[in-house]
Amino acid sequence: MLHPTPRAGGAVTARSAGEHQLNREASTLSPGADAVQSGVVRIEHRQPSFRYKAAFVSESGRLQYEYELLSDGRESVGTLSKESRRV
Repeated sequence: MLHPTPRAGGAVTARSAGEHQLNREASTLSPGADAVQSGVVRIEHRQPSFRYKAAFVSESGRLQYEYELLSDGRESVGTLSKESRRV
């Protein structure tokens, strides 16, 4: 998975917000994630809401997911979508 690097103290801050593209050539991915050819993550952080949306492409297909965390006690919402194609 592509996640932002936590800031000092381990928290993802509003400064992490925005769109982040995987730089495959400059990245060392762990086994399993190393099949990812491209990826983009979109982070929106507006109190009390934190949204994370990601899309990744590999030879076996496309994986998309998103979730929202709320700090006011309401339920979190998430979705997962996977498209596979045979080569």
